[in-house]
Amino acid sequence: MWRSYMYCGLTTARMSLQIYQLFNRTYCPSAQEELTDHSSKE
Repeated sequence: MWRSYMYCGLTTARMSLQIYQLFNRTYCPSAQEELTDHSSKE
């Protein structure tokens, strides 16, 4: 059950992240680079 919950959360977060990245590419390309940096550090 915990795993299923985590999977649902990750799926939702991933979808939100894609939308967030799409807006960043359109309005603020530099923010996309920062987001990639933070992801790499994790």
